[in-house]
Amino acid sequence: MIFLVRTGLTIRDSKLLEDEPLTDYEILILNHIALGKTNKEIAKSLHVSSRTLEYYISNIYRKLGVDSRIQSVVKGIYYGYITDNMERKIRAR
Repeated sequence: MIFLVRTGLTIRDSKLLEDEPLTDYEILILNHIALGKTNKEIAKSLHVSSRTLEYYISNIYRKLGVDSRIQSVVKGIYYGYITDNMERKIRAR
């Protein structure tokens, strides 16, 4: 188990991530989440329905072994899915 002292969060290790890594589209969504965007804002930006976005987010949570947006962002940073480079690309849109 990974323990993050600064945030006080514990995050379950995920065997799934090795077997089933995030897709490029899931990584894009995770980076939008990291920027603090709401589901509605992300769905509009990616031209998908709110329900479709919820499906993708559920898959992200399952693959990362987390229960919340905050945990998904922390684990996304840990695994290198969230980077400054991706943030700049998203903000440029």
